[in-house]
Amino acid sequence: MDNIPSFTATENLNRVLMDENAKHLIVEGPMDLPIYSELIELLKGIHNIQEPPLVVFGGGKEKIIKFLQEEDVDNAKVILDMDFDNPDDNFGFDNIYSLRKYSIENYAFDELVLVNLISHLLRVNPDDVRGVFNLDELRLHWFDSLSTTIPVVYYYQKIFAGEKSKWSNAFINRGGSDWRLCTEQLERFRLEILEEMTITQEQCEEAYAGTFCDEVCPSVAFPGKILLESLHRYLREYCNNQRAGSYSTINSKNTLLLQLIGKLVKNEELEGIILNAVA
Repeated sequence: MDNIPSFTATENLNRVLMDENAKHLIVEGPMDLPIYSELIELLKGIHNIQEPPLVVFGGGKEKIIKFLQEEDVDNAKVILDMDFDNPDDNFGFDNIYSLRKYSIENYAFDELVLVNLISHLLRVNPDDVRGVFNLDELRLHWFDSLSTTIPVVYYYQKIFAGEKSKWSNAFINRGGSDWRLCTEQLERFRLEILEEMTITQEQCEEAYAGTFCDEVCPSVAFPGKILLESLHRYLREYCNNQRAGSYSTINSKNTLLLQLIGKLVKNEELEGIILNAVA
């Protein structure tokens, strides 16, 4: 049985330079690569894309931008996570396209993306799901729970330039199967970051207010990888309340994300960003 080829970020960027005649799409990390590859496969048929690019990952935003600054690259386009950057800032390159949400996972927090999954799980017509299903309760809870945490995460990532892998998969939910976020977990999470930075909550909020509007919803501006657990639990409660055991085939947030990848193109904003990058 042959091994499947795998490449490091550096090897991927070298491939872009060496294969000048091939079109490439550079994304940030190895988890992004299969997601964008699948979405482009879907869009290729819908929009008759004749020459879809080869998707490679470049090892994160900073490494990719440095690569573009140092090399003359005209055979690749780039899609970057928004993170806490201005999505209209292309860092001086006309081949960079930014998501308009924190990360690709944040596009899962969309009723249009979720409708068909719920339809399959409940064995009902998608139109009937569209008529009643929404995430309003979940979004409001996230907004109320994360108002003091988002400025701290913003400061840590954008100004302190800390290592976000320390918290990118933090667990902030209540115990059991509750979809709601835990006040105590969030407080511990927030205080640990403040302690590492040795600054105050007020300093974080002042810096954040100078860049973002306080009304930005966490479904847009907070790391989607962390909030996926809350969405997973919310959908489990919703579906099982509609029909007992209907959600049993989805046993984790990772399983949920795998189910949703092909449905992310239901979000028109994401579809437009990808189409611009592969045109």
